[in-house]
Amino acid sequence: RVGGGFTGSASSPTGLNIDSNGRIDTDEIIVCSAVKTTSGVVASSASNSPKVKLDTASQVSLTVDDSGSDKEILKVKEDGEATFKNKSGDTKFTVKNDGRVGFKSKTTTELNAISASAGDMAFDNTLGVFKVWRP
Repeated sequence: RVGGGFTGSASSPTGLNIDSNGRIDTDEIIVCSAVKTTSGVVASSASNSPKVKLDTASQVSLTVDDSGSDKEILKVKEDGEATFKNKSGDTKFTVKNDGRVGFKSKTTTELNAISASAGDMAFDNTLGVFKVWRP
């Protein structure tokens, strides 16, 4: 092969295959001291793969596929602030860079609809307090 390589034999490549465009295919684990990408995105070869985006100098984000579009579900900024969302863009909670945790406010109706386990916590917008479920 010109510009490519493989392990095994030419007629039956096994383990690792590098095509002429530089794509590396393997079913095993690749161990390396660093991962670098010009696009800033780390993903599997699946078209609907979750992606880790390292494309800015100030944040890292995790996305999931939503009908072909990347939807951010977690963003961590360089100052330590973390925001958790669902793929619809609805912020569920934020951990602020000074240690405060901001929960999405919920109405009494929304709180009553939660199927909670003991120890789960949500912010009651009506009362202005956190509610913690107990057994």
